[in-house]
Amino acid sequence: MLNFPKTGSSFARKVTKELYTQAGLSYEELLLPNIRNVQSKSKQDQHGTYCQIPGEHKNKLVVSIIRDPLDRLLSTYMYRAWADSPPLPQTELMKLFPDFPDLSIDQYLQLQDMSLKYRLGYDVENPPIGIQSIQMIQMFFKNPEKTLSDIFNNKYESDRLLSEMGEIKFLNQSKLRNDLVEFLCSLGFAASEVDFIYSKKASNVTNYPVVDKSTLITENLKAYIGEKEWLYNSVWKKM
Repeated sequence: MLNFPKTGSSFARKVTKELYTQAGLSYEELLLPNIRNVQSKSKQDQHGTYCQIPGEHKNKLVVSIIRDPLDRLLSTYMYRAWADSPPLPQTELMKLFPDFPDLSIDQYLQLQDMSLKYRLGYDVENPPIGIQSIQMIQMFFKNPEKTLSDIFNNKYESDRLLSEMGEIKFLNQSKLRNDLVEFLCSLGFAASEVDFIYSKKASNVTNYPVVDKSTLITENLKAYIGEKEWLYNSVWKKM
């Protein structure tokens, strides 16, 4: 199970581990080097990627979770991990965003684009894809560095890009419990063994403010999702 951040992966890991433990089955949680963000203070984490799957596990079915790109972006904005661990050096951060961490959603998008050179370790001028599509490539593609290089250097064919992604079974975050139960039953678990999943509380939930979160959806945000997250959208629309 590949744990794509802010999609419900913490919940899925928790209940899967509980299920396997109760059934007396082997369950191993791998902590792998963080290759998604070169400036990360965490050298190892639970968000390992497809290209990091150890050789002895390469033949296994791979499953992950995908979430509506607009909802996921709003969730990362409201979760505010970026406020506690800013993705830009302090001097540059305060020059660009003197009111940090009080950022609008549009300023947050700007922050994400400005942080790319620090996340990747090299500068990217006018990247043709958004941060979520970049994260998707890093998480799920067979050779993410090559794919990103081809995209940044305009040496790619958009209709063939998905062929570079690993073979992955995606569950839909909007109906995660149902999808997870169906998936586990397809592996041979009985309905009585997995029914507890429906009553389990979600993990690492982002609490939106009292105001309607639709007020956060600006025209700039919609344009960003539509224009720059085309790769992410192409995967999401297959759900």
